[in-house]
Amino acid sequence: MNVSRKILVIIYIIFALLIPVVIFAPQSILSSFSDLQEEEATDNVEKVKNIIKFQILDLVETNAVLSSREDA
Repeated sequence: MNVSRKILVIIYIIFALLIPVVIFAPQSILSSFSDLQEEEATDNVEKVKNIIKFQILDLVETNAVLSSREDA
């Protein structure tokens, strides 16, 4: 077996090992990224719910104060 044939075999082996990495690595990364986005979206929804809750409580308090005033 001459040198050029050995180099060619080594290159084929390297490509054979890299092809699965190129195919499966992005799927794994995208899956993790999708999970992270879902978690962030859930956190954002919870934050919005809390903000709305506090605004409603503030409006109830303002309504109570304004309704207790006597009309002049």
